[in-house]
Amino acid sequence: MKASLPPSSHAVFHEVGTRATVYGDLGKLVLPDPWIPQGQRQASANSFEVLRYGMAPELIRIDPGKPVYALEAELFADTLSPTSSRHGPP
Repeated sequence: MKASLPPSSHAVFHEVGTRATVYGDLGKLVLPDPWIPQGQRQASANSFEVLRYGMAPELIRIDPGKPVYALEAELFADTLSPTSSRHGPP
């Protein structure tokens, strides 16, 4: 016996997006892709906007030259002590 569901005629779709906005006393920061640069797993360049009340918007560009995961791996490796085994316990 095979179970099947009838096709749905109703659905709710909502574009959640990845944008984050941080509000402060002097303005706000708008981060279009706060978790993954440009929404691409292996991208390195990213940007965000600084919007100060009464001033022109300022676009800040960041490009460390390596994907986020490579930077995380390097940071983790840098935290290991020189006597730590990089291959696990014996």
